[in-house]
Amino acid sequence: MGIELFQIRKLIILVILFSALKLKSQDTIVGKDALVFAVITDTHIGKPGNTEGMSTIIDAINKRPTLDFVVHTGDVSDFGLMDQLIESKRQMDRLNKPYFIVPGNHDTGWSGSGGLAFSSIFKDDKFLAEVKNYILIGLNTGPYTRHAGGFVTNAQLRWLDSLVKVIPATKPVIFFSHIPLIPDNTNNCQLVLDHLKKMNIVASFCGHGHSNKIVDCNGLPAIMTRTAQKRQGTLGFNIMTIKNNSIEAKQVLTGVTNDTVWAQLPFTDLQKFRASVTPLPDYKNTGFTIASPIWIRQDNGNIVSTPAVLKQNLLVGNLDGVFKSYALKDGKAQWEFKTRQAILSSPAVNNNSVVFGSSDSTIYCLNTQTGKINWKMAVDGAVVSSPVIKDGQVFIGASDLYYRCIDLKTGRLVWKSELLAGFPPGKATIANDKIIFGTWNKTLYALNITTGTTIWKWVNADKTHYYSPAISTPVVIKDKVYIVAPDEMIHILHLQTGIVLQEVKGHRVRESFGVTAEQDMVVAKTMQDTVIAWNVTGKEPKIVMSISAGFGIDYTFSDVIIKNQTAFFGTTFGRLYAIDLQQKKVRWMYQFAKGMVNSPTLVPGNKVLVTCADGTISLFNTL
Repeated sequence: MGIELFQIRKLIILVILFSALKLKSQDTIVGKDALVFAVITDTHIGKPGNTEGMSTIIDAINKRPTLDFVVHTGDVSDFGLMDQLIESKRQMDRLNKPYFIVPGNHDTGWSGSGGLAFSSIFKDDKFLAEVKNYILIGLNTGPYTRHAGGFVTNAQLRWLDSLVKVIPATKPVIFFSHIPLIPDNTNNCQLVLDHLKKMNIVASFCGHGHSNKIVDCNGLPAIMTRTAQKRQGTLGFNIMTIKNNSIEAKQVLTGVTNDTVWAQLPFTDLQKFRASVTPLPDYKNTGFTIASPIWIRQDNGNIVSTPAVLKQNLLVGNLDGVFKSYALKDGKAQWEFKTRQAILSSPAVNNNSVVFGSSDSTIYCLNTQTGKINWKMAVDGAVVSSPVIKDGQVFIGASDLYYRCIDLKTGRLVWKSELLAGFPPGKATIANDKIIFGTWNKTLYALNITTGTTIWKWVNADKTHYYSPAISTPVVIKDKVYIVAPDEMIHILHLQTGIVLQEVKGHRVRESFGVTAEQDMVVAKTMQDTVIAWNVTGKEPKIVMSISAGFGIDYTFSDVIIKNQTAFFGTTFGRLYAIDLQQKKVRWMYQFAKGMVNSPTLVPGNKVLVTCADGTISLFNTL
């Protein structure tokens, strides 16, 4: 049974009502009756047996008439697929009580819609409600289209700020998220915590960790609850009771008669919480040269794509659905174009045209000087992949499971591929009349560039879809295709046949990879602080460099871009690195402070341009 979201205009009425009470700031308004609710999390619908498990839990909750409502704190699905989300909604609608829900990283991070499918099915990706005098707030903590740290968008932060302004300071607030608000989990957690410090927050809940425990979010205790999936032969959820300024957490296991109280804690110590300072991750800066950008600009939206550069313009879209042109010289905004949904696609440029996809299921081609539409093409699914332009033709995939070739000048469809195994999220590589790209269903494709027919496809058959060769950009060197996937190895395939020639294991290479212009060396950012370079001129790849770069554990995709024997890449926690491949050391580093850094792009004149998920855009000298 769904529930209508509590609208801000109703909160404004509350402000008027509560202001009449003239309560002192230290007073706390709490309901006379206990607040009792169930928390479900990490159901991962899509994995074998989890639909049946969730159904069993829903039945168990429906037998408890004293519950006021139910909260699902995310990862309702296993891979963010439409059918998984629809089934999750069907199960949640079986509840005989109101429910509230937020997405988890599995609902957004691998989503072919950039997380919009969740919002469409559940009507929003956040919630606001009042129950028994308590305000309930739920927030989406991301991430978006790739495995990365959690991140709360600027739009959600603005929404949270609006709540701070209208919710009475004495009104008790209960906060819910999927990923906990700690620096190693949510990149910009300090911005969320700063907003919560302005409220009378009495309790906080999260999922993500699959276990029952208390997480210290810099003075804000968050109750993390166990996954709903079967563990040690039992399914489980939690029941929370709030009364007398305290919270009781009780685990319920199917097939077990007695519930178990595993935590009892008082309301948040607001004085301690408000006095706390959230530190940024520190990854041993000692000895690093800190770069200075030529200029730095802040976009209003969040950016999860790589800009394109044409002449003196840089062009990029954001999660608010706004595509913008900035002056390369000083970063000043020039024009903007609004689509209907988020833009996650990295644009491509040619002949005063810029092409990109939007989650509104449209491929756009704009004039780079004016921002006016040259043409647009509607497709049957969100477009989160990035286009490639060659010889007057645009090559781009979409979440309707088709790859397309479009005439750049006219917008006419040249060809459409066969139905793909999964959606393509990244950027293709063109070589020897083949266009090569990966999908989120374990499959790497090589299509004929003229006809779109499949020449070969390689399936990472022994792995789950999490290990698909999808987001990483394929590297082609002579007659070999190099691809890295989350299975932490380099796969080397024959360009003509797709047959696996070799696999390089043991270095924790995930998805971040690149090649020198001379095609004699490939370079990878690994998951564990190391940057490795292989010479590939011989029969087998040979390691010629392996250094610690001081970025810690890092799993976010960023193409490694190489210029003048310097490799550039971004990291999960807001850093851009320049690695000297000759001196085998970090040349310089720049800390953006918040959010994952996207793949860099080289700019004429020995410059490198980079964007960050927090909306930062910066230009650097490469030397």
